[in-house]
Amino acid sequence: ALAYFWYSTVAEGTALATITGIGDRIWNTLFIGTFDPKTAQGMHILTSQSVTPLHSLAKVIHIVTQGLIAVGLLATLRKRERWRISPEYLAISLVFLLVNIAAIAVPFFASSLNTSRLYHITLIFLAPFAIIGGIALYERLTGWIHSARDAPFMGTAYQALSAFFVIFFLFNSGFLYQVMNDDPTSMALDTGGDKPVFNDKEVQGAAWLFSEGNKRPIYVDGTRWWLLQGFSPDTQRYVPADASLLEPNSYLYFGTYNLVRESIRVEAQEHAATTATYTGADGFIQEHHRVYDNAGSAIYYR
Repeated sequence: ALAYFWYSTVAEGTALATITGIGDRIWNTLFIGTFDPKTAQGMHILTSQSVTPLHSLAKVIHIVTQGLIAVGLLATLRKRERWRISPEYLAISLVFLLVNIAAIAVPFFASSLNTSRLYHITLIFLAPFAIIGGIALYERLTGWIHSARDAPFMGTAYQALSAFFVIFFLFNSGFLYQVMNDDPTSMALDTGGDKPVFNDKEVQGAAWLFSEGNKRPIYVDGTRWWLLQGFSPDTQRYVPADASLLEPNSYLYFGTYNLVRESIRVEAQEHAATTATYTGADGFIQEHHRVYDNAGSAIYYR
């Protein structure tokens, strides 16, 4: 009751309104959009076409890991005394497994909380069960097929799991993508791609814009959006796919990537899924005047 009073009155009700809005949206579509890729972001990620075959293989490895976790939880429930998992830890792990299932099945659940964030948080608790599941599967497999132990890296359960998780680590860290130059994903390993990492000149340009912008609409592409979000989210807008839709008396913010590549990232939201494409920047600045340029960011006014 105290928490409800605090979030509904003292905290201006913002958090409460957000939570109730998410709940209402989920409830209204629960029985008509379950497991629908258009409304369930987790299912969209599973069923969508990967960028490259290597990324498709990574998706399979993540699915196998979730399968090991499910097997590990079942094995623990059957023989809890063997694995020495406390009832409290087992209970919270079952809840997190249900959260992962909900991210795939429940409409707008994962997209409201971010699928990647949910996945990583739940893995903190569920990771030990992947080991247990791997051991249980190894014991069952070698019990059926005795010659399986003669295969490479299959001498013991720990050897097999070590080989699997080394591969998992190489994919999850982005190392393989970087080495193969296969659409790298790691911000630590690949600093040349379009990622939400911003230099001093981009920050200076954003600071100047918000000090001189007079609360006019500010258009920015999908990646630079996160930089401007740190200053003020009230006036910024996503760059539309059609340049003619840019409002008059508005600003257009370009970061270093936009200037060097002459390209902007246009994002479109379709139900629970976000799609992104890159398009040429020339069509967006033809009718704009450049009012700021520090060789790392530029601001245009229309």
